[in-house]
Amino acid sequence: MSIFNFFKRSDIKCPRCLGKGFVDLEDIIRLNRQLKWVPAPCAYCNASGRVEKEILSKVAVDCMYLTIDLPESVIEKIKQGDTETIEKGKERERFIDHLIQYAEQHYLNKKHGCSKYR
Repeated sequence: MSIFNFFKRSDIKCPRCLGKGFVDLEDIIRLNRQLKWVPAPCAYCNASGRVEKEILSKVAVDCMYLTIDLPESVIEKIKQGDTETIEKGKERERFIDHLIQYAEQHYLNKKHGCSKYR
């Protein structure tokens, strides 16, 4: 690779971790993923801090399902825009959203003494 091609690469700073290679609490809050993510290496850029421009059109930066704990084969399918894998991730997100709502309701009912199970 020539030095000219090196500087002309399409890699850009990762919009998920802002180039740090690690998703921290500030990123989680900025991407509205509280209760869904924990601080960890960034799966969007594979902890490199840089991504190819093409991924931006294939995978949303806040795609909840794209996390570092997935098998590499699943991560690659998501990054390639595989519709079946992305739909599976959306189903998982809906399940997590419902679970969070259930926990919030349960907590609020207990806190206010409104439990219907008393």
